[in-house]
Amino acid sequence: MRSYEAAYYLLPSLDDGTVQSLNEKFSSQIGQSGGEIVKLNVHGKKRLAYTIKGQEEGYFMILEFKGPPDTAKELSRVLRISDEVIRSMIVSVN
Repeated sequence: MRSYEAAYYLLPSLDDGTVQSLNEKFSSQIGQSGGEIVKLNVHGKKRLAYTIKGQEEGYFMILEFKGPPDTAKELSRVLRISDEVIRSMIVSVN
């Protein structure tokens, strides 16, 4: 199994319960795809370096996980189609 890091920003207008449920949704997606969560770092609301989709702030998360390559592909697809996600990126960690 490979190690990955997913970094993503969520809309700043979301409440804490919604942020928590989205993190659980993404974590369960990894589990369903045969991966496992290593660590979730919630960095809170941060100011963006530049405006993205009309937003100047966002909730910043880093999700470390292990799994086969299909797990990262599926998580990337789910992050892309989620309206609450401003920007996301998944990288392989050696």
